Amino acid sequence: MAKRKHKEKDQPDKKKRRRHSKQHQSDAVQEGASMVPEAAQQGGEGADNDGQMVKVPSLTNLTAKCFGKRGPRRGASFFHIPDVQSLVLYSMGFTSQKPVCTEIQNVKAIPKVAVVMLSSMTVALYARLGAQMEKCRRFLNGNSYPFLTPGKNMFVNKDVALSFIDVKQLSPKELERLQEAGQFKLPVDETDPASFTLSLKDLSWYKYPLRTEWYMKETGAFYQSDLLRNDFFHIPETKTCGEASNADVSSTTTAGDRESAAPAAASHNDGDKKEVYDEEECRPHAPMFAIDCEMCKTEEEYALTRIAVVNEKLECVYTSLVKPHDPIIDYVTQYSGITQEMLSDVTTRLEDVQQKLAEVIPSHAILVGHSLENDLMALKMTHRHIIDTSVLFSEGGIKQKLKKLARNILKCTIQEKDAGHDPTEDAIATMKLAQYFLTEGHKDTKFAPGVNLFKLADATKKTGAVVDLPLACSRFCHGNSQGFPVLDDAEAVQRAVKAIPSTDLLWLRLSSVQRCISGSEPLVWDKLGENEELKASLRSLDDRLYAVYSALPEHSFLLVLFDHGDIRELSRHKQANPDDATGYEDLVKKCRTSMFFACLKEGGSEASSERGGEGASEGASEGASEGAMA
Repeated sequence: MAKRKHKEKDQPDKKKRRRHSKQHQSDAVQEGASMVPEAAQQGGEGADNDGQMVKVPSLTNLTAKCFGKRGPRRGASFFHIPDVQSLVLYSMGFTSQKPVCTEIQNVKAIPKVAVVMLSSMTVALYARLGAQMEKCRRFLNGNSYPFLTPGKNMFVNKDVALSFIDVKQLSPKELERLQEAGQFKLPVDETDPASFTLSLKDLSWYKYPLRTEWYMKETGAFYQSDLLRNDFFHIPETKTCGEASNADVSSTTTAGDRESAAPAAASHNDGDKKEVYDEEECRPHAPMFAIDCEMCKTEEEYALTRIAVVNEKLECVYTSLVKPHDPIIDYVTQYSGITQEMLSDVTTRLEDVQQKLAEVIPSHAILVGHSLENDLMALKMTHRHIIDTSVLFSEGGIKQKLKKLARNILKCTIQEKDAGHDPTEDAIATMKLAQYFLTEGHKDTKFAPGVNLFKLADATKKTGAVVDLPLACSRFCHGNSQGFPVLDDAEAVQRAVKAIPSTDLLWLRLSSVQRCISGSEPLVWDKLGENEELKASLRSLDDRLYAVYSALPEHSFLLVLFDHGDIRELSRHKQANPDDATGYEDLVKKCRTSMFFACLKEGGSEASSERGGEGASEGASEGASEGAMA
């Protein structure tokens, strides 16, 4: 009885705390969420110039409802990249699945969609210095949504743009519908590994060592000059399709089509016409070899100290310890498994390994690896045909660890030895993952390769424009999409404004804030108001974003993405507190905390600016400052 009375006595206090939490949502804001009004914009019907009633699009912000007691995300505090992405997919007609965070009415009346990424713009920065963006605040405030940038508990994915533009959430039925509607094509042969090799754009994007001649036939292709490694070893093109030796057949061809292909290839030698392939073209059902390397640290770089090569039969066709030319300063034994004693009598050098690889692996073979760019850099080797399992099985742009993929997909454990990693074990796991993807994995839409917003635009006969850094333009553009490579924001806005009339989907990155704070000392939040350079940068950003907004036609959909926090703070915290895992995890979550804004362009710029209502979201800005700066 006493317990019951005590419980009843506590009840009013609980209700009071609940009401207080509802009013302010300060706990959620502490983790980066911002308070937003339930209905940001209203709409329905309007009159055209002839007085005829026409349907106009409208947005309703469902954040409070979504996170409420009975909402689909009850108890949550953030949206995620797929939620943000769904706004564009639905607005463009790529999917019939309605977004969770916003109700969009009369979506077919939206003429254009523009997505603007503000690099290095964070919740904390906007909360403290958002007043510098006076023009944009009038249509941004009141339309804000909290979201977490891609990452994990102990990891921040630096590339928000890639995660947003790559699409992983369309159902097979929707992909099939889009395929029938336009030129959008999934891999022609889903069992052929050649269908899943990295394109030249992908090799450059994922920082693989490259060769100049690969770009000779691709007009306008952009690459990072620091990735060009023409001096690296390259397996010489000595064999055509019909000249595979018996040794090649026994060590490289395995199951199904590639086993039966061997005698057919040999028959070409009997006077039949040989099929000739360009080195840059991956041959159908080419043999696969998985490579894994272990490295140790020298004064200059991480140098190769062990290698394993596995064929499709999961046989190790080559393994060796390797002695670097430079002295080793850290054996990294807990990962590499290499000790000083193991290398004391080793005479094999990097050049010997390269020569052996040329004997074992044909030049037209497909190399399989997990983040293989690191292995190729250690091997000082380039290769054109690559299957990267870290890319195949990425989710929302986030690469998964090999150990985790082996456990979740292959149902086996690797890298459990105290003595460090075993490259043969890792190479076998990588090959198994690639083979699984060819048989089953490619059917899983979360691993769907090669689909991005601009490929979908091309499939539905719509146009796109990418105004970004040169490498991003090369990576994202497809079909009817145009790329406008730029290096500064003034030019970016000019290009974007010119592209808007002929573009259905616009992607624009503005980087002035990033350039302002990159390389500088950590921001001193208490003295942020004295940072005149940063304030001037935000005022310029305000003018440019407002120029893009003003150039959009009436009822266009504008999505503005903030970036993750300053990841340099993570490095500083780890160096200062190496054993503080809990503190580091909290800092990662704060770093991933971000916001996006969704709004419709109204009839007149000034009218639309007022309509967003500064007062409606003052609490959001103040709340965000309170939480993000904590």
